[in-house]
Amino acid sequence: MKIQNFYKLKQTIIMKTKKEKVLQYLKSGKPLTKFLAFEKFLMTNLGDCVLSLRNQGFAITTEMKRNGSTGSRFAIYRLRRSL
Repeated sequence: MKIQNFYKLKQTIIMKTKKEKVLQYLKSGKPLTKFLAFEKFLMTNLGDCVLSLRNQGFAITTEMKRNGSTGSRFAIYRLRRSL
């Protein structure tokens, strides 16, 4: 196996694990931000993960908030509960 293929496979396995952790966290009913995702899962690309989960059929909502002290905007993701 080429070394590049090994690292690509390793990255795919790690990402899948992180995606599963994000899904499990969202299924617990808690909201998730990119800051919290980095803190809990060392994930720097939460938006990509959320898009991938949406493409798999999970209903994840996005609420945009503004930081009161800096004025920057950030997203809060939640898994929509089925009725």
